[in-house]
Amino acid sequence: MIDGDYEQSRCAIGTGEGQMLPHPQWCTSSDPLVLKDLYERMLPSIRMAAQELGYAIGVHGSMTRDLDLVAAPWVEKVGSPDELAHAVQRAACGSSGAWKEPEIKPHGRIGYSLHVGTHAYIDLSVLPSNKEVKRAP
Repeated sequence: MIDGDYEQSRCAIGTGEGQMLPHPQWCTSSDPLVLKDLYERMLPSIRMAAQELGYAIGVHGSMTRDLDLVAAPWVEKVGSPDELAHAVQRAACGSSGAWKEPEIKPHGRIGYSLHVGTHAYIDLSVLPSNKEVKRAP
């Protein structure tokens, strides 16, 4: 594979139909309008991937620096937060795994910072499922 092909494949978005569309400008641009366009195009594939694992996705923020997402468990049986983070990253850019250690946020949320391009990031907050929440007696 030629370096340019590899770089282009890393900077693609999912169509929701298993295909990736390359967008080289998104690989290097830090322009807020370009990033917002990128994030808006990623959302349908991200939501589809999350739904397959039992989560609903909400957007929080302006989408001009990064894409802030909140994932809420929507059905009784859901995938793990790590499975969701991998699925979201794969749906967004075609690969998975480039992230920092998940961080525990207020109210038990698990936070992931997912790298999806040179200047593009997804901050994913996963709300705990029933099995992860300790019930009061």
